[in-house]
Amino acid sequence: MTTTVTPAVLQPGAQLTGSTAIYITGAAASETIIRRAVFSNVTTTAATITAWRVPASGSAGATNQIIPPRAVAPLGTDLAPELTNIVLNGGDTIQCQAGTVSAINFFASGFVTT
Repeated sequence: MTTTVTPAVLQPGAQLTGSTAIYITGAAASETIIRRAVFSNVTTTAATITAWRVPASGSAGATNQIIPPRAVAPLGTDLAPELTNIVLNGGDTIQCQAGTVSAINFFASGFVTT
């Protein structure tokens, strides 16, 4: 069996909301591997980020929180090392939330294997 590894933009850029929402979904019948994730604070005040790795058909909660609430400095970035090399199976998701609406942008890239 041959495995194909394809570089992919997993999240081209989204502004996090104040509610928990899905920002990356694992591709069906494959594995999605996050290599780099960046949270960027576009405001002049600190803003928090929170992230979960949620299994397919699951929901965000204490048992799958991967980044507890933490501040991103004003006009700063957070490279989210906790997300590096995370593997998502088909239907698994990365869900995020910002403590301040319209403050945090999220980008991610990686690979999809088939």
